[in-house]
Amino acid sequence: MSRLRRRFRYDRDIFVIVACLAVLLAIPQAAVARGREGHQTIVVVAEHYMRPETAAAMRKLLAPETPEEASVWADEYRKDHRQTGPWHYIDIPLADSKIDLVRECTNGDCVIAKTEQFLAVLKDPNAGRH
Repeated sequence: MSRLRRRFRYDRDIFVIVACLAVLLAIPQAAVARGREGHQTIVVVAEHYMRPETAAAMRKLLAPETPEEASVWADEYRKDHRQTGPWHYIDIPLADSKIDLVRECTNGDCVIAKTEQFLAVLKDPNAGRH
């Protein structure tokens, strides 16, 4: 397999992991019925659709926690760190047809900006675990 093809697969796998985690963080609790249980159910479903090597990379990245345990981490953290609340969503006026990040994501405090920020960290082979 060529280096470019391996790099593309790696980037795609990282994107899938982050996208799944972002979806888990962005879904309002009312939409998943029971907060913790809903997040954990989505992880099980998401992992079912991942390639085996992607699921293994996710599990390695999250170890020693399971993906199910990690899926509720942000909600638990948010309880004591209220400033992270806006990282879980973005409010877009219903009348708008596209996102205005300057208006809806002030100071980079929204799910889109934080997903991009954390994706960059995940892609960085020199980034530490914490």
